[in-house]
Amino acid sequence: MKNAACYIRVSTDDQLEYSPDAQLREIRKYAASHDLFLDPNHIYMDEGISGRNTAKRPEFNHMIGAAKIKPRPFDVILLWKFSRFARNREDAVVYKSMLRKLGIEVVSISENIGDDKMSILIEAMIEAMDEYYSINLGEEVIRGMTQKALTGGIQAIPSFGYDKLPNQTYTINQQEAPYVRMVFNMYLSGSSLFAIARHLNNLGIRTKRGNLFENRQIEYMINNPVYKGYLRWTPKKTVSRRIYDSPDTIIVKGEHEPIISEELWQKVNDKYHTSKATRKPHDRPTESKKHYLCGLVRCANCDSTLVYSNIHKGFQCHSYGHGKCSYSCFITASKLETMILDELDCMAQNDQYLYIKNEKKQSSVESAVIKQEINKLESILQKAKEAYLVGIDTLEEYGQNKTKLQTQINSLQATLKKEMAQAEPAPVTTIKIADIKDMIQSQADLPTKNKLLSGVFEKITYRKKPHDELSIFLK
Repeated sequence: MKNAACYIRVSTDDQLEYSPDAQLREIRKYAASHDLFLDPNHIYMDEGISGRNTAKRPEFNHMIGAAKIKPRPFDVILLWKFSRFARNREDAVVYKSMLRKLGIEVVSISENIGDDKMSILIEAMIEAMDEYYSINLGEEVIRGMTQKALTGGIQAIPSFGYDKLPNQTYTINQQEAPYVRMVFNMYLSGSSLFAIARHLNNLGIRTKRGNLFENRQIEYMINNPVYKGYLRWTPKKTVSRRIYDSPDTIIVKGEHEPIISEELWQKVNDKYHTSKATRKPHDRPTESKKHYLCGLVRCANCDSTLVYSNIHKGFQCHSYGHGKCSYSCFITASKLETMILDELDCMAQNDQYLYIKNEKKQSSVESAVIKQEINKLESILQKAKEAYLVGIDTLEEYGQNKTKLQTQINSLQATLKKEMAQAEPAPVTTIKIADIKDMIQSQADLPTKNKLLSGVFEKITYRKKPHDELSIFLK
């Protein structure tokens, strides 16, 4: 009597004819009538998972890993249909070929295929038909969803301000709706996106997912026609990328109650698009426009970086600009420079020194190549470990791979150590705090100043309220 395993997969809950219980029941009947012992420890089942690929099928991967154990735990894998195994011909060929080399057959109990060479063609045709069915099903789903959208059907989770009823209609969330109206009225009155987001966060209001509001959530709200009683759906998911005017977008009148009037929604939407049209394209500062303190100063309240604005000649908390931080840390560049110089003056009075290791004078090209190869092998070793942990490789296979890779890594590390020993040692430079101050006040270019300060300062924190506070952290 041969030992058997079985693999069961269903994509959706409504596939009654291919339900897990139905598949398992038929497989057990087949095993009993064909003198096969179906081991209860080797019944693998993936529910609600597509067969397009194996990456997200954990039980399938566990089964493949178990098949590699020596001695092999089973001689045959039973399926209800080949489509349960894979709907991708590449996966089907790779895994079936690997299993055959291990002496394990893959058998479809409902698709009677023999052992002759003609059966190879028949099996390939079945797999090709399964892949065609999977692709065609995806297209049919899109067509069905498109038709549902055209007839006003709901296909998305409710937006902020709404809940979904069991009968698949939206109902107004009475706790959230007033804040939706507030968002539209504030924007129409001239408030910016980040000001509205900050105001909601200060009130303790959170998104449907429980997160803080940001500019993008407010922008999405004022462009969402659901609030005026319409439904929107885009087949190619452009809405998730904040593209509101895609030619593929479908907008139809819904059956739910609107939170705001169409007139208010249109005024706000017109104001948004007018503002967007007149807004200058985002101009990322060139090197000549950046400040030498960029990337070094952080908000003491939320630890976000203070971003330099060339227009306003100052720094502002990045999170505050997106409505996530409640405190404005704006400080002019000139004032920040003065505060840093004053702080350095205090440190210089103690005659403090900084010890900085310079880069090696001789940079070995061979050493760089060796380091790159070591990193590559370490990455392969990590992937081998992950393959073992998910059950694709056995402990023996992982051990062999690890030994081989570690030997290569150790050899390269020994060579690298020899190369490094022959290189010229790095000198140590002593720098006074006073010298740092002189350099800041010098005519050195911005990149030079920024590089030196980055090597000296771990970070600089600034707190505006209740009074200006600046702290410098040395490396």
